[in-house]
Amino acid sequence: MSFAPAPCARPPRRPHSSWSAAWAVALIWASLAACAPQLEAGQLIKGAYHYALVGPDEREWRRAKFAENDVAWVRESGHVLAFNATCRDHGDPSLDVLTQHLLMGFADKALVSHDTFWLDGRDALRTVHAASLDGVRVELTLVVLKKDECVNDFAYVAPYGRAAEQRPQFEALVASFAQRRR
Repeated sequence: MSFAPAPCARPPRRPHSSWSAAWAVALIWASLAACAPQLEAGQLIKGAYHYALVGPDEREWRRAKFAENDVAWVRESGHVLAFNATCRDHGDPSLDVLTQHLLMGFADKALVSHDTFWLDGRDALRTVHAASLDGVRVELTLVVLKKDECVNDFAYVAPYGRAAEQRPQFEALVASFAQRRR
């Protein structure tokens, strides 16, 4: 199944009034939502790229919107899965540097493991960290890879001591990844 993303255009300017200002805000939010990539039947289209991603069972996970993530899911247990692709303005930093960017905002970071593996024809870096977010201990598993002009990253956040519970869901998400130019 294929689909085309909605065109991303700014709404026209209107004269100021409380009614027109409310409509302007609604139109801006609607246009931003239309421009956000949507995952449908395991396919995500963003800009010039098409991504294959098989997310978790949505009877157990619910979709969530987080800043700087194209697609994310959460469980009532506090586990989070997320994917993001950035295909512009990132330069050519190493996978280690890109991972450090994902760790911004976390405190008390401790690296647990660090390994490289092959994903969709490229080297990828998987790191596992213990950290704190707003004083709450969490475990993070991050996967980063560069392909063509894009940086792709996956994140799995779990309550501290409970990462093993949903790790297979994260590994399945990562394993399903494929990036192709449209």
